[in-house]
Amino acid sequence: MTDHLVAVRSRDEVLTDRDNPGGPPFTAVVADGAHLPAGFLPAIEGVLREAGGDTCVYGDFRVAGQRIAVGEWSVERSRWQHWTGPVMVVPTHMLCEVADPLIDPPRLSGDVRYLPQVLSEIDADDLRDLTTAERSRFTAHLPFTIGGTATRPRRESGLLPSRSIVIPTRGSGGRLAGREVRWLDECLSSLGTVLDDPGVDVVLVLDDDVDPGFTAPWRERLGGRLGILATPGPFNFPTKVNAGVAQSRGEIVALLNDDVVALTPDWLDRMAVVATEPEVGAVGAVLVYEDGAVQHRGHVFAGGEVHLLDRGGDTGDAGPRGRNLCDRDVSGVTGACLVQRREVWDRMGGFDPALSVAFNDVDYTERLRSAGLRVVLCNSVRLHHFESKTRPGHATPDEWELIHTRWASSFGRPDPVTPLAEAPPAQGRPGLRQRMRTWWTSGMHGP
Repeated sequence: MTDHLVAVRSRDEVLTDRDNPGGPPFTAVVADGAHLPAGFLPAIEGVLREAGGDTCVYGDFRVAGQRIAVGEWSVERSRWQHWTGPVMVVPTHMLCEVADPLIDPPRLSGDVRYLPQVLSEIDADDLRDLTTAERSRFTAHLPFTIGGTATRPRRESGLLPSRSIVIPTRGSGGRLAGREVRWLDECLSSLGTVLDDPGVDVVLVLDDDVDPGFTAPWRERLGGRLGILATPGPFNFPTKVNAGVAQSRGEIVALLNDDVVALTPDWLDRMAVVATEPEVGAVGAVLVYEDGAVQHRGHVFAGGEVHLLDRGGDTGDAGPRGRNLCDRDVSGVTGACLVQRREVWDRMGGFDPALSVAFNDVDYTERLRSAGLRVVLCNSVRLHHFESKTRPGHATPDEWELIHTRWASSFGRPDPVTPLAEAPPAQGRPGLRQRMRTWWTSGMHGP
């Protein structure tokens, strides 16, 4: 089947004759066993005429009658999994430049478009992990070497940039495993050898009515690598974080809640390496409750619904199409653990003080993506997050209004990179503001 704009060829045909592509300007490369619906060519041609140039296109597909929502292109996930489905439309001239057109084309200079429409049907999902050899073909440009497996990635960059950890705290505490603890002490103790690295400094941001005496043991351990500053009230989380970052010295800055305990010993190094990639604006981790349930795997926006957290199951849950088995791009990450390059933070102006309690991390990561930067979730890095499981919400009406007005387009459509299996039911739902209030006060949000 051919057309003046798009030729349709099987993967085997392309691999056999890729040195002599010829034909229309674009080729739809189809996996063995995949079938194309009647409307395939008109749908593809519409996208290509609009986009033009070196554009690659893929879309949703059906397996045994069930629609698989693939989601918008994720550069990070593409390094670990072959996940875009059984059809990829590529400029024909690229076919002689790549080893496998179902894997390689999007790594070239062309645009990559996701079409949220069923483009094929196949008997079995072809999702699989990439091999080391496949991955090596398109990661040579990175500022680090990349190896390991999808579930245990390994990135090495030689000498890491200097790193700072900024922690707002009042020195408060609670009960943990049947004992009274100070959250900050638990947090810093869990960092272990991270604090022994001379390239790491820590900034504690206190309220101005707090006696800093509880920080004495940490000053003794860290010496000049510990900074302490007080910010005046009333409470404004962005003001505290922005002041802490301004006092820190690292080229990489990690924001951390004081009620977070690291489960992955080298969490900071793993996340800092990802943050060195020029296209990456922020890096987050998987946060879990004390009982092992997942609190956070990234922000998700649902059509007709407000921002939610990607939760569900425990840390062993693979998620839809194995998306929790590898690091991947997401719409946003929580400020309870957020790592970025200082120059990115300075360029974006930090957190917005207008969102004094709620949604400041949502707004920040949306601004990053609007600026063309990627937000990456490290599924291989995990931390406990304690207090926020029961913390009541205190978002103001102004915050509800501001975040909805500023990012209504994000709230009002299916999440582009983490699609839900199906849209929530359209009837019987509360209004937007009530949904936001219910979501926040239920304790689903960090920091």
